[in-house]
Amino acid sequence: MTSPDPRAEQRLAAAIAAGDPEAARTLCEEYLPQVRTSLRRRSGLDGEAALEVAQETILAALRSAQFFRGESSLLTWLCAIARRKTADHYRRAVRQPASLDGLTAEGLAIIDTGPLPDELAERSELAAAVHSALWLLPDNQREAVLLKYLEDHSVAEIAAELGRSEKAVESLLSRGRSNLRRRLTALAEAGKGKGGRRK
Repeated sequence: MTSPDPRAEQRLAAAIAAGDPEAARTLCEEYLPQVRTSLRRRSGLDGEAALEVAQETILAALRSAQFFRGESSLLTWLCAIARRKTADHYRRAVRQPASLDGLTAEGLAIIDTGPLPDELAERSELAAAVHSALWLLPDNQREAVLLKYLEDHSVAEIAAELGRSEKAVESLLSRGRSNLRRRLTALAEAGKGKGGRRK
């Protein structure tokens, strides 16, 4: 895959901002599949939800193309929008997975003490809950946790990417894990409450 041409991407964004329908079509055709793939890999959304959020992302980009400055690649800029749209999606969700009743102390201990993806991916009842809780974290904590546990970046790499010190990143990761565990506990209690009302 060839590296993106920054000048070409800036021209494309400028054309979109000027109302060029062909440029808008190009953005949709070339970038929608990439954004959807990124969402499927990182967000925990299923295929339909990932497509919906990807479409929301492209629409938002079409409306705000004038703000693209070319400081990052167009795809990176789109993925940043997609992360905000994903967080919005989870905040709007009023139904929690039915399997939340299976969220156990063992699962919470994994969140608190060990890597997120590998062990949790094998526990579907936890995976859905983790993704729901993850996207409700403050943006900086969520990004640090994603980079560390899903992208397998080192603390030094995360610090460089986020423009923070390594000590600040370690603090973000600690707070992120703690907040994630707290949110999962709340989700588990809510699931038990719903289960109790059904009986």
